[in-house]
Amino acid sequence: MSTASRLPATASDPDPSRRNNLALIAALVHHHGVLSRAELTRRTGLNRSTVGTLVGQLVALGLVFEAAPSGEAQVGRPSPDVRPDPSTAALAVNPEVDAVTIGLVSLGGKVQKKIRFATERIPTAREAVNIAAAVIAGMRSELDASYRIVGIGMAVPGLVNRADGVVRRAPHLGWRDEPVARMLAEATGYPCLADNDATLGAEAELIFGAGAGRGNLIYLNGGASGIGGGVIADGAVLRGAGGYAGELGHTFVRTDGQTCHCGASGCLETEVSQSRLFDLAGLGGGDASQLEAALRSKDSAELAGRSPASWATWASRCVTPSTRSTRTLLSSMGSSAFCMSSPRTRWTTCSAPRPWTRWRAWQRSTVRRWAPTS
Repeated sequence: MSTASRLPATASDPDPSRRNNLALIAALVHHHGVLSRAELTRRTGLNRSTVGTLVGQLVALGLVFEAAPSGEAQVGRPSPDVRPDPSTAALAVNPEVDAVTIGLVSLGGKVQKKIRFATERIPTAREAVNIAAAVIAGMRSELDASYRIVGIGMAVPGLVNRADGVVRRAPHLGWRDEPVARMLAEATGYPCLADNDATLGAEAELIFGAGAGRGNLIYLNGGASGIGGGVIADGAVLRGAGGYAGELGHTFVRTDGQTCHCGASGCLETEVSQSRLFDLAGLGGGDASQLEAALRSKDSAELAGRSPASWATWASRCVTPSTRSTRTLLSSMGSSAFCMSSPRTRWTTCSAPRPWTRWRAWQRSTVRRWAPTS
């Protein structure tokens, strides 16, 4: 049975104004976790009776529920809290060069479950879809009993056309022109959308994380495939003319750097990689939590004995806003926040084509001033 057929008739309300107001209130509750009716009235500008009616419809749709107010006692009649209903959820899929991770995320942004399926080699697009479909099939009884799944979101480390869910190019995965959204939808029966993982990470930070309440931010993340980024400008994702803006993994950072797979040398994701961190920590691979635990351990003599100009200092210089070049980038883009993913949250990545030639002179002049010595 489709999701639409299980929802009350109000979900197909022909009044566009009412639909927009329902979507507005649902989004506010989803983004903030809990809001009182009074706060919803203030934020939307609608009158109290209209907000009460709309909340009642969302309760009937199974998207929110009301509870006794949790704040301090107020003068007058207390306004009930409106909370997201956790029974409405979506699935998330993140293919990487060493694993495929599947998550279950309920309304309100809470991760209910995460399963990491390690792979012995880089999965093809078809293999990644089959792995995700198999894991979801194993969860099907739980999903059918406790959740209403509205769809699947796929975060891919590569260049993805969001409109049709086709991965145009994912160099580390070796994917090109793969219609992964359609493939996964057909394999699971759930509607599916796909986008670049760093872009989705930037949007998540804007809504739920360090960028909440800010209109401009730059987001960097790193994972098994390399380093990538997303840019939020005036509250919207900066996609660029071709739809692939924010690909920072191939930014030039070292004059005597190693040759990158893109053909250039000294690219950020070549100089600072997750695989080097795993090697230094004495691990052959694993997930982000294992890497964090190893890096925090005092047992690694190599890790403890490195000089201040070691890889750790170099990595921090490459990706923190304290450096001259990053401050210049932040200033030039008018960014009010700089977000970086960490092992404690999620290591993801994106890949990019050969760096833009016009940036080379600027990058070399700024990076040369603080490139470390060996």
